[in-house]
Amino acid sequence: MAQQHEPVELLICFVDIGGWLRATEQKSRDEVFDLLTGFYEQVVPIAEEYGGRLVKLMGDAALIVWQAEEAAGAIEGARAMLAAFDALVAESIRHAEVSLSEPLNLHVAMASGPVIATEMGPPSIRRFDVIGDAVNNAALMLRYCDFTITQAVAAAAGDADLSGIDIVES
Repeated sequence: MAQQHEPVELLICFVDIGGWLRATEQKSRDEVFDLLTGFYEQVVPIAEEYGGRLVKLMGDAALIVWQAEEAAGAIEGARAMLAAFDALVAESIRHAEVSLSEPLNLHVAMASGPVIATEMGPPSIRRFDVIGDAVNNAALMLRYCDFTITQAVAAAAGDADLSGIDIVES
């Protein structure tokens, strides 16, 4: 018998390093490790500073959630992540820790809606995760632009500064 879970309204955010495969295909494991470590240690924790919760890291991407009513803070946090990532890449290049054959930039996509948010998986690796259309929508939106949000997120953000953000239908 399938277990029933009450959906909760969350804002789903994916951040993904654009150009990652091309930029790192000729790099050493140590260079790739250093860049990912910088991303994980400097960029991703910003989400928590702005009220987000890291769900998981997936290579050069992260899945982060906020309460749906915290859209303005999520957008502000995403802007801070974008700035931190740009600084991380510039600093790595300046100190010759890595040379890139292709530019790297951070892509951000946000959608909101009802999701199932709970512990999942077998007992040995049980962890918090989220599933639902909003998760799928945010993942698909990564292909659009550097910073994309749904109309629902824009509406929930109220008077937040939405300049430079592409807004798509929910």
